[in-house]
Amino acid sequence: MATIRPEVTGRKTSALGIAAVGIGHNRGPPLEDWIELQRIISLKEAARYSGPSVDTIKRRYADKIIELSLRRIGMRLGDALMLSAK
Repeated sequence: MATIRPEVTGRKTSALGIAAVGIGHNRGPPLEDWIELQRIISLKEAARYSGPSVDTIKRRYADKIIELSLRRIGMRLGDALMLSAK
C-alpha cells in the first residue's frame, strides 16, 4: 500500500515519519493558548479586560475570585474574558 505524502493530506509528520498527534486545527485550541487562559491576573487588570469595575466584580463574581494571599486577590484570565460575554 502506497503512503500518501503529507503535503497532499495537510497532516504534519514527526521526524520518524509518524503522523504527529497533538492539539491544533479542529482538535482544540493550541496548548499555549489554554495555558495563557489559566494565568491569574489582578482584579484591576480583570476589570480592564471585562468592563465592570473592580467593586462590581467583587460583588457579582465572588465565586471566580482567587485568594492568593491575605492581601492579594486575583482572577483567571479566562474567567475575566467570559465576564464581558455576559
